[in-house]
Amino acid sequence: MVELWNKASSNGDFTVLENMLADKVEYYQQTVTRDYYIKDQKKFFEKNPVYGQVIKGDINIQQISDTQYKAEFVKEVTTKKGTKDYPSYLVFKKIGDEWKLILESDTVTDANIEKRKKQKTESPNKSTYYYGDNQTLIGTFDIKKIFVEDGAANENGKTIYPYFLFLSSPIKVVPSVANDSENVVETGVTELHLVLDENLINYLKSNQAYGKKVKMTGELFHSQTIHHQSAVLMNVKNIEILN
Repeated sequence: MVELWNKASSNGDFTVLENMLADKVEYYQQTVTRDYYIKDQKKFFEKNPVYGQVIKGDINIQQISDTQYKAEFVKEVTTKKGTKDYPSYLVFKKIGDEWKLILESDTVTDANIEKRKKQKTESPNKSTYYYGDNQTLIGTFDIKKIFVEDGAANENGKTIYPYFLFLSSPIKVVPSVANDSENVVETGVTELHLVLDENLINYLKSNQAYGKKVKMTGELFHSQTIHHQSAVLMNVKNIEILN
């Protein structure tokens, strides 16, 4: 069954593949129909006219149950970009009198999917924000120690401790209207100097929010004076402590 699948997958023999499939297949961590699987394979071959795969070494078979077997092997894939090995696995199930493919994946794809899931969890913010009201960002609240060398006269030579929101991934901030002379495009923004009123400061202090993940909503604006300690600042209107 594995050799048959490999030959059909390498040659784009969709009729053979279709006959091997169960009605639904766990296809690289997605539950898909037989029709979806075949359509996806056809799209793949359209995009990759130069393609071939062979099984390297032994095929390891593991019995999962009386009706299911798992096959593990190394799949060597060749495309116009070169050759790469993929530790792969298939699961076959006996349905009626026939063995059908119910799962297909490889450890390289699995790792990439997990990485994307982790990045999504760690990067809860959008990639682009606009200057203006009602912008919500999630990050870590803390103070930042800054020694002032070239700032306001009353701050030069002193260490200041402004409030900051530190982001887990960079964002881009752009003007919400054309020809905005005050707010210019900033990319790679990972920290925001915070403008907080006394009530919000007391709220953060009373909840010992330093170093905690928070969700802040407010107005984003561009640095305009020497008192501003980041390219983009937030005039905070609302805070939710998340942990």
